[in-house]
Amino acid sequence: MARFEQDPLTETLNLWSPITAENQALALNLDPMQKQVNQSRLADGLEEVNIRIVNKIGVDLNLVLDHEHLQCVLQFVSGLGPRMAKRLLKKTQEKGKKLTTRGELLRVELLPFKVYFSCNPFLLIRIPDEDFVKGQVQKFDILD
Repeated sequence: MARFEQDPLTETLNLWSPITAENQALALNLDPMQKQVNQSRLADGLEEVNIRIVNKIGVDLNLVLDHEHLQCVLQFVSGLGPRMAKRLLKKTQEKGKKLTTRGELLRVELLPFKVYFSCNPFLLIRIPDEDFVKGQVQKFDILD
């Protein structure tokens, strides 16, 4: 309940499943006439809304890597989808360190070229203040 208060979007997206029969988000009572609508069409409409909202807000990759319950949001970033999001998470976790720039996604080959340019505007890389204090991040990296 506390996580829902802090981040309702993430907790609602945790209910999502691409399989209509398993999609718990469809069980949320959003409208009195909701049961009259074809469930697969409703799921398609909700998925479009989820993608639009996630892309408006953006996704902080370093935060997603630190907190497992936030990983469901990554599949709604335009250009990724569920499989590419899982692949990105797996590769970045294997890398073992946090990302410092979005360009690193391409340089370290975490994403293919076309996928990188599709999802790049919606991905955020926030660098912790401690890294600035320690001098681990140089100024030219921040501009990337």
